[in-house]
Amino acid sequence: MRVFLDTNVLVSAFTTEHGTCASLLRLVLTKYDLVVSEFIISELKRILTERFKTSSVELNNVLSVLYMYEVIPTPLKPYDISINDNDDKWVLASVIDAKADVLITGDQELLSIGNIGKIKILSPRGFINLTF
Repeated sequence: MRVFLDTNVLVSAFTTEHGTCASLLRLVLTKYDLVVSEFIISELKRILTERFKTSSVELNNVLSVLYMYEVIPTPLKPYDISINDNDDKWVLASVIDAKADVLITGDQELLSIGNIGKIKILSPRGFINLTF
């Protein structure tokens, strides 16, 4: 199963040792095919450095983990959908380009969409509950 993690899930996973998102990341890395996009990595870098004051060494450690898995290029255009956050349109386009089976996000607007075609959109807890 190809699993795409949204920025908010990755931020939570990398800034806490324990908790749902950290457990989810470990689960995905051991049992599924992680896929992210350059768009997500760009957002992640910005948030970790601006909001969490992550050092360059720590940031490089995070990035080295992600680059061990499949990273797709930023899509050529955002997904055409009526939602408030334009960045979410890029996330959705990335998920589609990645041919993911599931998008895991904490974003309520994305979660309210439910599915995009055959791609399920689930919360971290929803994915964990689904897989166990």
